[in-house]
Amino acid sequence: MISLLMPSRNRPENFRRFLSGAMETAGGPFELVVRLDNNEPQPHAYESIVREFEALSLVTFLQGPRTILSDCWTDAARVARGDIFWLQDDEVTFTSDDWVPAIERFFAEHGPYVVGGADEGAGEGHFCCPILSREWVDLTGHTYPLGFDGDFGDCWIRDVALGLPGHRYRCVGATIKQLAAASGLAPKDATFTERQTRQREQNISQLFASREWERTKEIALLTAEIIASAKLS
Repeated sequence: MISLLMPSRNRPENFRRFLSGAMETAGGPFELVVRLDNNEPQPHAYESIVREFEALSLVTFLQGPRTILSDCWTDAARVARGDIFWLQDDEVTFTSDDWVPAIERFFAEHGPYVVGGADEGAGEGHFCCPILSREWVDLTGHTYPLGFDGDFGDCWIRDVALGLPGHRYRCVGATIKQLAAASGLAPKDATFTERQTRQREQNISQLFASREWERTKEIALLTAEIIASAKLS
Protein backbone atom coordinates (compact mmCIF):
# COMPACT_ATOMS: atom_id res chain seq x y z
CA MET A 1 0.00 0.00 0.00
CA ILE A 2 1.11 3.56 -0.72
CA SER A 3 1.11 6.09 2.11
CA LEU A 4 0.97 9.79 1.28
CA LEU A 5 2.94 11.65 3.96
CA MET A 6 1.57 15.18 4.20
CA PRO A 7 3.00 17.84 6.52
CA SER A 8 1.03 21.07 6.39
CA ARG A 9 0.72 24.31 8.30
CA ASN A 10 -2.15 26.77 8.19
CA ARG A 11 -3.13 25.88 4.63
CA PRO A 12 -6.40 23.94 4.85
CA GLU A 13 -7.60 25.10 1.42
CA ASN A 14 -4.38 23.87 -0.15
CA PHE A 15 -4.97 20.61 1.67
CA ARG A 16 -8.50 20.35 0.24
CA ARG A 17 -7.14 20.87 -3.29
CA PHE A 18 -4.44 18.25 -2.68
CA LEU A 19 -6.83 15.67 -1.28
CA SER A 20 -9.44 16.23 -3.97
CA GLY A 21 -6.80 15.74 -6.66
CA ALA A 22 -5.41 12.63 -4.98
CA MET A 23 -8.84 11.03 -4.76
CA GLU A 24 -9.71 11.85 -8.38
CA THR A 25 -6.49 10.50 -9.88
CA ALA A 26 -5.25 7.68 -7.62
CA GLY A 27 -6.68 4.67 -9.44
CA GLY A 28 -6.46 2.57 -6.28
CA PRO A 29 -6.52 2.71 -2.48
CA PHE A 30 -3.94 4.67 -0.51
CA GLU A 31 -3.29 5.81 3.05
CA LEU A 32 -3.01 9.46 4.09
CA VAL A 33 -0.88 10.55 7.06
CA VAL A 34 -1.33 14.24 7.92
CA ARG A 35 1.36 15.74 10.16
CA LEU A 36 0.41 19.02 11.86
CA ASP A 37 2.23 21.14 14.41
CA ASN A 38 1.00 21.17 17.99
CA ASN A 39 0.26 24.88 17.55
CA GLU A 40 -1.43 24.52 14.14
CA PRO A 41 -3.88 27.47 13.90
CA GLN A 42 -6.65 25.49 12.13
CA PRO A 43 -6.48 21.79 13.10
CA HIS A 44 -10.25 21.29 13.00
CA ALA A 45 -10.42 22.63 9.45
CA TYR A 46 -8.15 19.78 8.29
CA GLU A 47 -10.27 17.18 10.09
CA SER A 48 -13.43 18.63 8.58
CA ILE A 49 -11.99 18.44 5.06
CA VAL A 50 -11.09 14.76 5.47
CA ARG A 51 -14.71 14.04 6.47
CA GLU A 52 -15.82 15.45 3.09
CA PHE A 53 -14.15 12.48 1.37
CA GLU A 54 -16.10 9.48 2.60
CA ALA A 55 -14.24 7.05 0.33
CA LEU A 56 -10.96 7.80 2.12
CA SER A 57 -10.90 5.17 4.85
CA LEU A 58 -7.22 5.07 5.83
CA VAL A 59 -6.21 8.40 7.36
CA THR A 60 -4.09 9.27 10.38
CA PHE A 61 -3.65 12.68 11.97
CA LEU A 62 -0.33 13.15 13.73
CA GLN A 63 0.64 16.20 15.76
CA GLY A 64 4.05 17.09 17.13
CA PRO A 65 6.41 19.97 17.91
CA ARG A 66 6.78 22.73 15.33
CA THR A 67 9.67 21.62 13.19
CA ILE A 68 10.87 21.31 9.60
CA LEU A 69 9.99 19.09 6.66
CA SER A 70 12.60 16.36 7.13
CA ASP A 71 11.46 15.75 10.70
CA CYS A 72 7.75 15.91 9.78
CA TRP A 73 8.10 13.39 6.93
CA THR A 74 10.09 11.01 9.11
CA ASP A 75 7.53 11.35 11.94
CA ALA A 76 4.78 10.46 9.46
CA ALA A 77 6.72 7.49 8.05
CA ARG A 78 7.06 6.03 11.55
CA VAL A 79 3.29 5.72 11.97
CA ALA A 80 2.37 4.95 8.35
CA ARG A 81 0.99 1.51 7.51
CA GLY A 82 2.06 1.35 3.87
CA ASP A 83 5.19 -0.17 2.38
CA ILE A 84 5.77 2.75 0.00
CA PHE A 85 5.94 6.38 1.13
CA TRP A 86 5.26 9.36 -1.13
CA LEU A 87 6.64 12.51 0.53
CA GLN A 88 4.08 15.19 -0.24
CA ASP A 89 3.43 18.81 0.64
CA ASP A 90 0.46 21.14 0.53
CA GLU A 91 1.54 22.91 -2.67
CA VAL A 92 1.11 19.78 -4.79
CA THR A 93 -1.42 19.03 -7.51
CA PHE A 94 -1.56 15.66 -9.30
CA THR A 95 -1.00 15.64 -13.05
CA SER A 96 -1.26 11.92 -13.89
CA ASP A 97 -4.06 9.40 -13.49
CA ASP A 98 -3.70 5.95 -11.94
CA TRP A 99 -0.57 6.80 -9.99
CA VAL A 100 -1.22 4.06 -7.42
CA PRO A 101 -0.75 1.18 -9.92
CA ALA A 102 2.09 3.09 -11.62
CA ILE A 103 4.03 3.33 -8.35
CA GLU A 104 3.32 -0.29 -7.48
CA ARG A 105 4.66 -1.40 -10.89
CA PHE A 106 7.76 0.77 -10.49
CA PHE A 107 8.79 -0.83 -7.19
CA ALA A 108 7.77 -4.32 -8.29
CA GLU A 109 10.08 -3.99 -11.30
CA HIS A 110 13.07 -2.27 -9.68
CA GLY A 111 12.97 -3.40 -6.04
CA PRO A 112 12.87 -1.35 -2.86
CA TYR A 113 16.16 0.54 -3.15
CA VAL A 114 15.14 3.04 -5.80
CA VAL A 115 13.55 6.48 -5.69
CA GLY A 116 10.52 7.56 -7.69
CA GLY A 117 8.84 10.87 -8.19
CA ALA A 118 8.68 13.65 -10.72
CA ASP A 119 7.57 17.24 -10.98
CA GLU A 120 6.35 17.86 -14.50
CA GLY A 121 7.87 21.35 -14.37
CA ALA A 122 11.33 20.16 -13.31
CA GLY A 123 14.26 19.27 -15.47
CA GLU A 124 15.65 15.76 -15.82
CA GLY A 125 18.18 16.35 -13.05
CA HIS A 126 15.66 17.31 -10.39
CA PHE A 127 12.43 16.13 -8.89
CA CYS A 128 10.39 16.99 -5.85
CA CYS A 129 8.26 14.88 -3.53
CA PRO A 130 10.30 11.64 -3.68
CA ILE A 131 8.75 8.19 -3.36
CA LEU A 132 10.65 5.84 -1.01
CA SER A 133 10.17 2.28 0.16
CA ARG A 134 9.75 1.34 3.80
CA GLU A 135 12.98 -0.68 3.45
CA TRP A 136 14.89 2.48 2.43
CA VAL A 137 13.57 4.46 5.40
CA ASP A 138 14.12 1.60 7.86
CA LEU A 139 17.70 1.09 6.68
CA THR A 140 18.76 4.75 6.69
CA GLY A 141 16.67 5.65 9.74
CA HIS A 142 14.95 8.61 8.08
CA THR A 143 13.36 9.98 4.94
CA TYR A 144 16.31 12.35 4.82
CA PRO A 145 18.43 13.59 7.74
CA LEU A 146 16.60 15.15 10.65
CA GLY A 147 17.12 18.86 11.08
CA PHE A 148 17.87 19.39 7.38
CA ASP A 149 15.55 22.05 6.04
CA GLY A 150 14.49 23.20 2.65
CA ASP A 151 14.34 22.10 -0.95
CA PHE A 152 17.73 20.43 -0.68
CA GLY A 153 16.01 17.47 0.99
CA ASP A 154 14.86 16.35 -2.45
CA CYS A 155 18.40 16.87 -3.76
CA TRP A 156 19.77 14.76 -0.90
CA ILE A 157 17.59 11.79 -1.82
CA ARG A 158 18.28 12.25 -5.54
CA ASP A 159 22.06 12.29 -5.01
CA VAL A 160 21.91 9.13 -2.93
CA ALA A 161 19.73 7.42 -5.54
CA LEU A 162 22.12 8.38 -8.35
CA GLY A 163 24.98 6.73 -6.48
CA LEU A 164 23.29 3.32 -6.29
CA PRO A 165 23.79 0.38 -8.68
CA GLY A 166 21.18 0.44 -11.44
CA HIS A 167 19.72 3.63 -10.01
CA ARG A 168 16.23 4.79 -10.85
CA TYR A 169 14.84 8.12 -9.83
CA ARG A 170 11.87 8.61 -12.11
CA CYS A 171 8.52 6.91 -11.80
CA VAL A 172 6.64 7.17 -15.08
CA GLY A 173 2.95 7.64 -14.43
CA ALA A 174 3.30 9.38 -11.05
CA THR A 175 3.75 13.07 -11.71
CA ILE A 176 2.81 16.18 -9.81
CA LYS A 177 3.15 19.92 -10.14
CA GLN A 178 4.02 22.22 -7.27
CA LEU A 179 2.03 25.45 -7.15
CA ALA A 180 4.79 27.04 -5.11
CA ALA A 181 5.17 30.59 -3.90
CA ALA A 182 8.87 30.39 -4.74
CA SER A 183 7.86 29.96 -8.41
CA GLY A 184 5.27 32.72 -8.29
CA LEU A 185 2.41 30.23 -8.50
CA ALA A 186 0.98 30.92 -5.03
CA PRO A 187 0.86 33.81 -2.55
CA LYS A 188 3.84 34.29 -0.23
CA ASP A 189 2.09 33.47 3.03
CA ALA A 190 3.52 33.30 6.56
CA THR A 191 4.45 29.62 6.17
CA PHE A 192 6.51 30.46 3.09
CA THR A 193 8.27 33.52 4.53
CA GLU A 194 9.18 31.73 7.77
CA ARG A 195 10.70 28.88 5.80
CA GLN A 196 12.70 31.25 3.60
CA THR A 197 14.06 32.98 6.68
CA ARG A 198 15.16 29.65 8.18
CA GLN A 199 16.95 28.70 4.99
CA ARG A 200 18.85 32.00 4.86
CA GLU A 201 19.85 31.72 8.50
CA GLN A 202 20.95 28.10 8.04
CA ASN A 203 22.88 28.86 4.81
CA ILE A 204 21.33 25.73 3.38
CA SER A 205 23.44 25.40 0.23
CA GLN A 206 26.68 25.50 2.20
CA LEU A 207 25.29 23.02 4.73
CA PHE A 208 24.28 20.66 1.92
CA ALA A 209 27.78 20.72 0.45
CA SER A 210 29.42 20.18 3.84
CA ARG A 211 27.47 16.97 4.47
CA GLU A 212 28.44 15.10 1.31
CA TRP A 213 30.20 12.51 3.48
CA GLU A 214 26.82 11.55 4.98
CA ARG A 215 25.33 10.97 1.54
CA THR A 216 28.36 8.84 0.64
CA LYS A 217 27.77 6.82 3.80
CA GLU A 218 24.11 6.27 2.89
CA ILE A 219 25.07 5.18 -0.63
CA ALA A 220 27.47 2.60 0.83
CA LEU A 221 24.84 1.33 3.27
CA LEU A 222 22.16 0.95 0.59
CA THR A 223 24.59 -0.53 -1.96
CA ALA A 224 25.65 -3.22 0.49
CA GLU A 225 22.01 -4.15 1.05
CA ILE A 226 21.33 -4.24 -2.70
CA ILE A 227 24.29 -6.57 -3.26
CA ALA A 228 23.28 -8.82 -0.35
CA SER A 229 19.69 -9.02 -1.61
CA ALA A 230 20.89 -9.92 -5.11
CA LYS A 231 22.99 -12.78 -3.72
CA LEU A 232 20.02 -14.16 -1.80
CA SER A 233 17.83 -14.11 -4.87
